[in-house]
Amino acid sequence: MNPTRNLKEFMKNLSPDEAFLILQKLFLENPDLEELIQETAIKVVSNVDAEEIANGLHDDLVFLDVEDLYNRAGSSSYGYVDPNDESWVMFEEAVEPYISEMKKYHQREMPHEVKAYCIGIIEGLVMFKKADTDFLEWVADAPLDYISHVVDEYKELLPDVDDVEEVVAVVEALVG
Repeated sequence: MNPTRNLKEFMKNLSPDEAFLILQKLFLENPDLEELIQETAIKVVSNVDAEEIANGLHDDLVFLDVEDLYNRAGSSSYGYVDPNDESWVMFEEAVEPYISEMKKYHQREMPHEVKAYCIGIIEGLVMFKKADTDFLEWVADAPLDYISHVVDEYKELLPDVDDVEEVVAVVEALVG
């Protein structure tokens, strides 16, 4: 197959590492592309949709399986793992990637996207609180308790006071 015959299909089948290496090589060989690459990157990553974040987090939390909890908890060769403690660990493992992504937007100096990500996480937690899952019974307090953790993480990023007030208003509107 001649890769240049169907470049779009060829590009779709690249791994993320291969795509990065190609982009890096193009940039190193064509430094005049820096502005175009930066503009394109910003366009790609600046499309943060709080509702999409909320739905993604909700789905990740809803798919936490109580059977997985039972497999991870109880007696093992390392001792006893309390199911209540392990349920919180599983909950946190599902939420933390979203908080990490929010922090990446801060590192990129994209405050509007950070705020949108934070709001999406909060909305996702509230959606999960209203879900009907067996796993939620193990972490019934976690969604609302974790909202304060998310807001604290957001505040540590030193956002604008108006943005903090907007996030707090969202929390109050959703939680009361």
